[in-house]
Amino acid sequence: MTPEEKRDLRDRFERWKNLPPADKEKLQRNFDNWRSLPPEEKATARRNFERWQNLTPEQRQRLQERWQQWRKLPPERREELQRRLQTLRDLPPEKREELRQKLQERRERLSVEEKQQLREKARERFEGLSPQEKREAREKLRDLRQNGTPAERKQFRERLREKAQREKEKD
Repeated sequence: MTPEEKRDLRDRFERWKNLPPADKEKLQRNFDNWRSLPPEEKATARRNFERWQNLTPEQRQRLQERWQQWRKLPPERREELQRRLQTLRDLPPEKREELRQKLQERRERLSVEEKQQLREKARERFEGLSPQEKREAREKLRDLRQNGTPAERKQFRERLREKAQREKEKD
């Protein structure tokens, strides 16, 4: 062992000795759980950890907040959402794209009044959000602008134009 490795080992041992018993037990359970994972799950966990390490602090914060929202959902709702997501994941890519296209076409077929009603409902829902939820919604829109598909960005721009037009008509 190199001197640095010995020093690191001593430091870790000191930190371990100073941990409260409850923390030591929790770490031991986590270690035992890790050791019992199949290799594929360990590999997935490592990849997820690497992705986490590469996130910005803002992205990590957003994920933690979303995780908290997820945990607040009733178990039945979480199960339903997981089933739906799995159903989508199980579809071939062509079918997923077809569904996305159909959804886009439905949106395009909406009349101006229907679109306005949907916007009003969305605005009412937005106004009912907590400040934290409003921030998250704004971040989602920002993320869409930066990472959305061309079709999603186009739709977003169209919504912004419509909003600007309504604002202009008000004046």
